[in-house]
Amino acid sequence: MRVGATRALAPAVILAVFGLLVTGVIPASIWAWVATGLLLPALYVAITMTTPERDEAVAPAGVLVATLAGCWFVLFYYLGCRLLATKADWGLAVIDASLFTGTVGLGLALGIPRFRWTLMGRPGDDDPKQVGMLGSFGLLAVLFAIMTSVFASVTLIAADKDLISLTAGGVDQPSFEKIAQLYIWQFCKSVPLLDINETLRWKPPFIYTGTGTGTLLLLYKIAVIIPITGAFLDFWSKQIEDPKPEIPEQHP
Repeated sequence: MRVGATRALAPAVILAVFGLLVTGVIPASIWAWVATGLLLPALYVAITMTTPERDEAVAPAGVLVATLAGCWFVLFYYLGCRLLATKADWGLAVIDASLFTGTVGLGLALGIPRFRWTLMGRPGDDDPKQVGMLGSFGLLAVLFAIMTSVFASVTLIAADKDLISLTAGGVDQPSFEKIAQLYIWQFCKSVPLLDINETLRWKPPFIYTGTGTGTLLLLYKIAVIIPITGAFLDFWSKQIEDPKPEIPEQHP
């Protein structure tokens, strides 16, 4: 029961960290990079101490460490993608383009059930060797954050190089954070039934004008929103239909 509760908390923590980054509450400063770097060796030690052996069950401490590892990935990818975008250098743009290609490919593959089950385990399977300590929903939260960061980075670079138009003439170009917020706004708008944006009276951070930006948003819907939403519904429906009780922990 405790492992299930901890796993349910994981995506909320990961998305909260991502939200704090996007809104600027956690500033993209040198200190954020220092904290990210210092967190890595600490996570390595913690993971080696909490990874279960073959015959051992996943413990809540292991899930918490995996959640912190997920937060580290979100921090690293967000800060890295922001750095690539704000430097606006063609050499760095090549790296960003490679990340973008991999992100789109991963998203499209995630929409294929066989690949999704290989990556995340089959719905309803609680075997830690399949779903990992983080759990399926925590992994989806990490994927959403890093994929959105990559799309925001490519969009800002394309705008800086005048490949696309984000705003009308004379209007200041939106920041990396605003672009990421636009993608998140589109994601929330696409969530079926909940109508999140209208309920919260959440307006888009800016109004884009060019078809190039619209094309990137359409690709984001195809490569990120649809696969992640589909994967979430796949795992969620299985949990509702066939819930499995957790095996109680055995103490020597």
